Amino acid sequence: MTTKRTPAKKAPAKKAPAKRAAAKKPATKPKAPPKGQNLKAKPWERVSVGRPRKYQTAQELWEAAVEYFQWCEANPIFEHKVTQYQGDPIDVSTSIPRAMTIGGLCIHIGVNHKYMNDIMDDIDINTEEGRQFSEIIGLIREVIRDQKFAGAAAGIFNSNIIARDLGLVDKQDHKQQINIQITDKDAEL
Repeated sequence: MTTKRTPAKKAPAKKAPAKRAAAKKPATKPKAPPKGQNLKAKPWERVSVGRPRKYQTAQELWEAAVEYFQWCEANPIFEHKVTQYQGDPIDVSTSIPRAMTIGGLCIHIGVNHKYMNDIMDDIDINTEEGRQFSEIIGLIREVIRDQKFAGAAAGIFNSNIIARDLGLVDKQDHKQQINIQITDKDAEL
């Protein structure tokens, strides 16, 4: 059986593209102002300072805080201790609840301490929105404080560290008053 070889056909040569006349660009429309910006306002009234709030409503902030609280419960800290059992060393892992902190909350929700403080400083409690933010931030702080206090009272957390963090320092002033009278007889010595 024989096979015939047929030579490959050459592709037709490409023609150079015809030169086109320069196309006119359509006139561009002026850009629309950014959303919510009033062009009739004075320039200094159009400028917004700083970035917008990450959480526009108190409800969004509360939901983010609840996610942090749930994360703390679901992710305890594990303490490893080496002990002996029947003469052999063993590693014992114990889970300890994670203490909630404002710093931990800020990291979890992607803001910093200053952001939380700025919200409290910038809100107008005469508005409904301001009252809601004030109430939610106060509630968040109370939940965190209560969890720390209850954990310290139960011996789960180091009570000295938690007491200092919560400002519950037990101060004792040890003042003694000493009166010394020097007489002429004592002065000769």
